[in-house]
Amino acid sequence: MGGKEKALVLIRDMLPALIVLLVIWCAGRLAEVLAGVLPSFNCPVTLGNLLGGILLLAGAEGLITLLTKYAFANSRSFNKKWAAVLVIVFIAAVCVNYLLTYKVFSIHLGAAEC
Repeated sequence: MGGKEKALVLIRDMLPALIVLLVIWCAGRLAEVLAGVLPSFNCPVTLGNLLGGILLLAGAEGLITLLTKYAFANSRSFNKKWAAVLVIVFIAAVCVNYLLTYKVFSIHLGAAEC
């Protein structure tokens, strides 16, 4: 497979994960609006949301690759170093999401949900 095909396969694999992540984010923001944490349906998207989402998607892709690469191998060939890196990536994604609060733009939840 050439570079162009690999890029298209990566995009094809990442789009469903991105959609699931956006639905979870919208549901969480809707719960915040209904609980009274956010004053209106105009929800801010922070830099932490964007970077955390990118880290989550990259970590999920790495986890799937790690699990499928060693699915039929013996248990001793599982790469524990990459597993540790993925744990650090997931922890960093959560920390970045909560610590970087710079507002990049806002989305009205009425326009975001179908």
